[in-house]
Amino acid sequence: MKRCLAFLIVAVVSFFSIAASAQKNAPLRLLQTIPMPDLKSGDFDHFALDLPGNRLFLTAETNNAVEVFDLRANKLIHTIRDVNTPHSMLYLPAAKQLWVVCGGDGTLKVLDGSTFAVIDTMKLALDADSSVYDPAKHLLYVVNGGEGAKAEFSLISIFDTGTRKHVGDIKVDSTNIEAMALEKNGRKLFANIRDKNLVGVIDTEKKMVTATWPLGEVHGNTPMALDDANRRLFVATRKPAKLVALDSESGKIIATEVVKTTEKYLARHGVKARVEFSWGATEVKVPRLADAIVEVTETGASLRANRLRIVDTVLESATVFIMNRAAAATPWKREKAENLILMLQGAIDATNKVGLMLNVRREHLDAVLAVLPALKNPTISPLSDPDWVAVNTIIEEAVVRQILPKLKAAKAQGIVEYPLNKIVL
Repeated sequence: MKRCLAFLIVAVVSFFSIAASAQKNAPLRLLQTIPMPDLKSGDFDHFALDLPGNRLFLTAETNNAVEVFDLRANKLIHTIRDVNTPHSMLYLPAAKQLWVVCGGDGTLKVLDGSTFAVIDTMKLALDADSSVYDPAKHLLYVVNGGEGAKAEFSLISIFDTGTRKHVGDIKVDSTNIEAMALEKNGRKLFANIRDKNLVGVIDTEKKMVTATWPLGEVHGNTPMALDDANRRLFVATRKPAKLVALDSESGKIIATEVVKTTEKYLARHGVKARVEFSWGATEVKVPRLADAIVEVTETGASLRANRLRIVDTVLESATVFIMNRAAAATPWKREKAENLILMLQGAIDATNKVGLMLNVRREHLDAVLAVLPALKNPTISPLSDPDWVAVNTIIEEAVVRQILPKLKAAKAQGIVEYPLNKIVL
């Protein structure tokens, strides 16, 4: 299969999909493709950049190769073969060294940046994959172990790039760690714990996981990027294809159907959290899929049924009918609006009310009327049998179960409860 590398120029960095037909200026523009005819089928993994030398390194993992490109000439200039399933890389310009993480044989190889000869080899567990570099402390963090090594945990091994020594390990209860991101000060390390749908927060000084953040209803968290200045951690997921933005200080998730209102509320109160749109059944998402919810409710009954407690009211709203003044001055438009208001008000007035009709002998009518709520006089109609009458009334739905036994005891018969769509008073 013919393989090629497409070089793209970044005009705008976009993390969301936009239909090409709707774009005036595409965020990426294809400049050139570079053929790589010697590669067999398989995916690429990571890039590394030698900016002073104008070179780009690319791991072709299933080909057991690292491809080297000249960025000025835009062409393939060399293929490094002495690597077994290479994944991530680090190029150190000052030392002129290329560090390659090889998952196939569980090694970290240091290559001469000019000749590409192997300078040093350090042992890792099998399935070594992602890495991240702390340039201030000259420390390279490398993921290894886990499922590919038939282990129940993974290691993030730490190497000093100055001495080329293994200086420590961080044990993580996961069989599949993907991308990592490191704070500028090097204290906090983030890692995608893909098998558990979590982001791990690691204290690099204590060399331990201090927190895990659930990602809600998304899965396959693989790439990751940190916006250190704005305290945002970006995580790309595969199921569904989505970009998740986390607050890098708290990692909290709030699920809601009113995203913008919730964001404004949190900003006013200085609360840092990621607000995620909820596609329904919001009240069941705490605590596994969200840390808290903001829910639209009238009575709070559903919240109480799910053992949730209201801690604050974001806002209170009421239904209003708004009409343009010019339209209101036009008789036929105003008539239509008034008719619509009549229907809406009728539906509102019918809320939580039901109709009730029954038959009763005249001699027991007073006893039945004494049971019915006294707010409105019921309609009483004669039946074909002069000794009997029909009673029709409207009552609150909540009291039906209380008065039905009393009506039966008062000799009412043929009792029927029916729903109401509108009540026009």
